[in-house]
Amino acid sequence: MRHTITVFLLATVPYCVAVPGDNIAQGCPYVISQAPGTARSYSDATGTERYRSDSPYRGELTDGKSSADHDRAQVRWQIRYVPIAVTVELGDSKTIDEIRLSPLVALREGGSVLPTRIDVAVRSSQFPYPSWIQVTQWHRPTNAELSPIRISLMPVPASAVRVSIGGPAWQTLILDEVEIIESPAPPTELIPMQDALIEAEWL
Repeated sequence: MRHTITVFLLATVPYCVAVPGDNIAQGCPYVISQAPGTARSYSDATGTERYRSDSPYRGELTDGKSSADHDRAQVRWQIRYVPIAVTVELGDSKTIDEIRLSPLVALREGGSVLPTRIDVAVRSSQFPYPSWIQVTQWHRPTNAELSPIRISLMPVPASAVRVSIGGPAWQTLILDEVEIIESPAPPTELIPMQDALIEAEWL
């Protein structure tokens, strides 16, 4: 059996130099894949705009305040067996190199733990195709402590970022703030490779 597919290779092509270290997600609208809990302090109703399911809004997750700033409002989701995705719309394409999630905690029987897996995908007008491109996958380290999660990326252009939180089912998932850090380095361009071939054989 023969299949022809398109594969993306990574090559360093400079576009511009960005201001390093800025949280460019602050104040940006986003959408979440599942409605949060109904209690007011957990329902994403305390940000600039309240949660809505049909369009992006500026809520708790990008208000620039976390529990470290004595912000008691959080977004909580009840038990779910599929990943929960947060998609942040950045507007014009910018170069990013880090995602910070603080705090991100899964409550299960026996206590609080970090989620086991996080997928990060980006979309940009500077890509050759208008589709989501996964740029990294984070796995929980052994004996990881409950702390803000920092996910490092190669510098990539992004006009939108999707963070998908997965792993075994939880009773409650808690997230307070999503930060997307602008990179000082030139971005990495995704270049399509033609005529790649994958062969499979039935046994």
